[in-house]
Amino acid sequence: MASYKIMKLSNNGEDFGYLTYGNDIFYGGGKKEDAVKLEPVKYPKLEGAYYYKVKGSKRYMDIRSNGQRIEGVEYNISLSMSTIVAWLHDSSGELQSVVGGKEMPNKVSRSMKDPKSQALYGNARGTHCKITIEDA
Repeated sequence: MASYKIMKLSNNGEDFGYLTYGNDIFYGGGKKEDAVKLEPVKYPKLEGAYYYKVKGSKRYMDIRSNGQRIEGVEYNISLSMSTIVAWLHDSSGELQSVVGGKEMPNKVSRSMKDPKSQALYGNARGTHCKITIEDA
C-alpha cells in the first residue's frame, strides 16, 4: 500500500498554505483538507530524491520547459526514461529538481512576475518556498 505525502509551504517566512493541484497545475495557498496527496517514488540515480505521483492519476510533479510552471505530466514509455524531474528535499528545506542524477538549481518557487499568483514554478532564483513534507 502506498504511503502518501502532503506538502506545507512557506515563502519569505510567511505561511503559504498547502500544495494543491487542479487542471494539471500545482498551486500553493491551499487548505490542509484540499492538499494534493502525492506518492513518493524512489529516484534510483540520487539518494533521497523522489518522483512525486499525484494520487489516483498517472501524472507526476514536473517542471514544464515553457514557462517553468510546475505541472502534472504523464510519461510515455517508462518513468526512468522520461524527462520528468525528480525532487530532493534539500538541507535548506527547499524542494530542488533533479535531472540525470544531478541536482539542478530549479526549486519550487512562487511567481517572480505576479506576487499574488498561487501557481508554482521551478525557478533557479527568486522566491523559493520552504517545504515541510507531512504524512497524508
